[in-house]
Amino acid sequence: MIYQTQLYQKVQALNADLEQRVSARTIDLEKINQDLKQEIAERERALTALHEARDSLKRLSHQNELILNAAGEGIYGIDPKGKIVFANPAAAKLLGGSENTSLVGQFMHDVLKHSKPEGELYEWAQSPIFKTLRHGRTHHVTGDLFYRQDGSSFPIEYVSTSIQEQGKVIGAVVIFQDITERQAMELMKDEFIAVVSHELRTPLTSIRAALGLLSQSTLEIPAHKRQRMVEIAFSNTNRLVRLVSDILDIERIRLGKITLNKTICNLSDIMAQAADEMRAMADKYSIRLSVSALSVQICADPDRIIQTLTNLLSNAIKFSPAGSTVTVTAQQLTVNDLESIAPLLDLSPVGQKAIKSGLEIAESLLLIQVKDKGKGIPENKLEAIFAQFEQLNTSDAAHQGGTGLGLAICRSIVQQHQGEIWAQSKAEAGSRFCFTLPISTQPILD
Repeated sequence: MIYQTQLYQKVQALNADLEQRVSARTIDLEKINQDLKQEIAERERALTALHEARDSLKRLSHQNELILNAAGEGIYGIDPKGKIVFANPAAAKLLGGSENTSLVGQFMHDVLKHSKPEGELYEWAQSPIFKTLRHGRTHHVTGDLFYRQDGSSFPIEYVSTSIQEQGKVIGAVVIFQDITERQAMELMKDEFIAVVSHELRTPLTSIRAALGLLSQSTLEIPAHKRQRMVEIAFSNTNRLVRLVSDILDIERIRLGKITLNKTICNLSDIMAQAADEMRAMADKYSIRLSVSALSVQICADPDRIIQTLTNLLSNAIKFSPAGSTVTVTAQQLTVNDLESIAPLLDLSPVGQKAIKSGLEIAESLLLIQVKDKGKGIPENKLEAIFAQFEQLNTSDAAHQGGTGLGLAICRSIVQQHQGEIWAQSKAEAGSRFCFTLPISTQPILD
């Protein structure tokens, strides 16, 4: 009995010890489980952050790619040896290629044949881009030449900037653009300054000479000669006023500040006044003016329409042979007239398009034409002559002069009246300047 009691006590002790050990182990396991859960949660958060960072990096990379693809300037990157590692579509287009990927891996200097403004090919070690790679300096260069894949060259402005990592140059980025148009504009501006200087100096010299003679009280000048000197001074003063007005008008156009004072007026009166203003010039050049006016009420700035007509008439008179006729006509067109009358007008595709666009904003349209019998205008100049500083037939020594601003001013005036202006010409068969005006007694909203 004693043995059984002792055995029972031992069993109880063992059970108590086991329970204690199980309880302690359970606590340990629960702590381990809690630690595992915490570690798993932390790893999940880290993994989520990693995915977010990866997605953000992808988005950033995609955005950078979109920016590169959308950039109008050519952009390419090179490694320390000068090999292209990336190029945007604009770079491929400017260089005459079809795909930007075709440039990757090529030696930049072989592809571009980077040359000095006068056409001399840079030695690679003397190239500003090489110096960017070597010394890490940024170079901003204007006027150098790049070559396209077809062998043609074009002037460029570019900036080469180094890519550095921990103070070491690991490549460079070059941003470049074609400045052909800019150089052409600068050349035209230089020519414009030369022309304006001549145009100002000539009448001023004449005015000074005439007034100088008139101011000499001791010099006896017959009345008819004195009158002639006054006329010369007056004529040249008007010429200066027109020149200055053109310069001011073109500056207002550039700044978008040219304004119209629209009123209800009659086209017939406008055409008659423009012709009257130009008759003296026509007589000087032995040119006949023929005006087929049209009596119709329009909402327009009469002074600006007269300015447009006198500019067109001035050109027509200057470039017409003596004894010929310059004609001014006006016609009213509607949508119903397009099929019947338009073919008789012999309009160019540009003119047909202008007529159709005009009839989309107004029920009827005025077509005004100024025709001459001069040598005509080359086809490739029919649009260019409306640019600023562009002059008609400047190779014709007999008709030098003018600032090359008149037609640019005409286009601005016509477009502000919601019309269009264009030129048509055939070699040795004269030229025709046409412009449209919507017929309305109320301002037409854009």
